[in-house]
Amino acid sequence: MKNTVRQKGITLIALIITIIVLLILAGITIGALTSNNSILNQAGNAKKETVESEEAEKVNLAVMDAVTNASKTVSGELTTEFVKNAIKGQFGNGSEENVSGDGPWKYKGEYKTYQIDKTGRIREREAKSEKTKRALLSSGGIYLLTDKGNLYCSHYEGDFPEEGHFGIFDDQDKILVAENVKDFNTYYYITNNNEMYYISDGSKIADNVKIAYGYSHYITMDNKFYYISDHRYAAELVKENIKEYYTDSITSYYLTPNNELYQFSNDNKIAENVKNFDRSCYLTNNNELYSISTGSKIAENVKSHSDGFYLNMNGEMYCVNPMDENEFVKCAEGIKELRDHSYLTNNNELYLLNNTKIDEDVLDYEANKYTWYEKMDGTVYVLHPMSV
Repeated sequence: MKNTVRQKGITLIALIITIIVLLILAGITIGALTSNNSILNQAGNAKKETVESEEAEKVNLAVMDAVTNASKTVSGELTTEFVKNAIKGQFGNGSEENVSGDGPWKYKGEYKTYQIDKTGRIREREAKSEKTKRALLSSGGIYLLTDKGNLYCSHYEGDFPEEGHFGIFDDQDKILVAENVKDFNTYYYITNNNEMYYISDGSKIADNVKIAYGYSHYITMDNKFYYISDHRYAAELVKENIKEYYTDSITSYYLTPNNELYQFSNDNKIAENVKNFDRSCYLTNNNELYSISTGSKIAENVKSHSDGFYLNMNGEMYCVNPMDENEFVKCAEGIKELRDHSYLTNNNELYLLNNTKIDEDVLDYEANKYTWYEKMDGTVYVLHPMSV
């Protein structure tokens, strides 16, 4: 009897141990299948890398064919026709429609976007994890600020762009200038802690800064307006109770925290309840547009405005009648945005106010002294700063 009980006891313990071992093995197996470094994920990543590599190889072969065919011509220049035909040869009918530009070119593949320059050099661009917030071009390169607060700088391709021409931000050759940045201009950048630094050498200029205007002025968080004669010396307090500032070669204006608009030179009050303004008009918080010079109402239901133009909430753009400067006439429909000297249509086409088309497939843009726009493929173009 004792032996029988002992044998049953050994069998039960063995069963428990077996179950425990099986549970451990099951946990290991499940972990191997579902973790970030799991077999399934590794297989998926390997497949993705394989198809991406195959696509990149086809693009390389296409460009080689295009360059070879171009070299057989009298000029020897790579053209859009050669690039499109070569892409079509590798990827089939219809793929040539994904080629844009006239040198350099962009080919939007299934997995990546490829930039092809006139020499046949290819650069691959993956989906961007950061959204462009602002960009500008200077003699030191192209500076770009993202929504993550990272300020980058890249060299522009070729010579410094001439006035009226765009430089392309090189996302593959960028360097990090500063982190935790909320705004910047040609001379300074401002951190999320409201500290202002000189962009060329990183030296700290001031604390408690809200916005900087060019090299010589900035406004603090407590709405004080300062003048900088030299960034090595202390700034001079000029005025208080200023929220925003505007100046051109003719006159200057400022807006108070109470949304009152004043002329800067003599503190003459122009209007109340002001949302924003430029050199000729101001927009109230009720979306009514007025002339600064005459105080007369121009329009209601206004979304945005720029010298001699305004956009209403219905996407209709109006401009000054050339025969009567006191009258505005409809000049365009289907407009998504009007910003300073350019506008964006609902079809994502970007135009100057004189109706000159800048580009298409535009995702976002900013139009002021430093104009830039970003295309759907993530390429950022920045205009020569003296062009606007």
